[in-house]
Amino acid sequence: MNVLPSLVIPGFPKCGTSSLYYYLNQHEEIDGVEGKEPHVFTSENRFKQRHEIFLGRFNEDRNHTYRLDASTTYMIAPDAPHRIKKSSPNCKFIIIARDPIERVFSHYNWLWCNGYIEQDFVPEVRDWESSRFNPNVSFGGNYKYYVEFSRYGEQLKRYLDVFGRDRILLLTTEEMKEAPQRVLNQCFEYLNLTPPEEIDMERRNVTEEKEISNIPNLLSQFWRAIPDSLAQRLPKKWVKSWFTKTVKPKTFGEEEEAFVFDLLRDDIRKQQALGIFSERWSTTGKFI
Repeated sequence: MNVLPSLVIPGFPKCGTSSLYYYLNQHEEIDGVEGKEPHVFTSENRFKQRHEIFLGRFNEDRNHTYRLDASTTYMIAPDAPHRIKKSSPNCKFIIIARDPIERVFSHYNWLWCNGYIEQDFVPEVRDWESSRFNPNVSFGGNYKYYVEFSRYGEQLKRYLDVFGRDRILLLTTEEMKEAPQRVLNQCFEYLNLTPPEEIDMERRNVTEEKEISNIPNLLSQFWRAIPDSLAQRLPKKWVKSWFTKTVKPKTFGEEEEAFVFDLLRDDIRKQQALGIFSERWSTTGKFI
């Protein structure tokens, strides 16, 4: 049985890929890969193991019209389109993108609220701008290629060159927020599927404030070492509160917007040349 994907949502991260995957996976003719993001086409090593990886993550009980992979590293990984072409030549793509500057802000806030960032926005982004995506180590979920992931023009052109426009449905996050049912109907029409009668439209992987605990290792080892009968008598929650803080998403102004736009300027021109820059992207649009 062929258990390779025939439908891919390759990105972009922090643009609603998790929600879109969740919505589409509710259709009886779509089999979403377990875990959403196996990153099989990102690196050569994982690509060589593609049959084994997908065999364990897709439902083998029946043939679905589509098998869905939604790994968000497939846009930024330069060789991913060619690997997908070699493996699944008739694959279809649904790509969702948001305002490029707003995507950078959301990416930073997502990592910030999960405790992966200690620096302020500008030095953090500037430091990572000198690094480039490494397909062998950069798909663990905490990658920090903030601006590179918003270079839609460079990355989408690779897919257009390999697959052509008729194999790609391009959506915007703004559209999906405003009218999710209409966007889903557009997806099902593109896939030649009848929309299901009902879909759970709860949003997934939303960036929001979180409580982060940073308990010292010695204290954690102490709690694990003492008997349960003694641990229950000690004020564990109270002690934990000493090392817990609430982290909220940051807000950004025109200074940060201009900083990001300057880094994206050349790629914005590519987006315009490809006809993919959306009039809904108002934050970036005011600098054009």
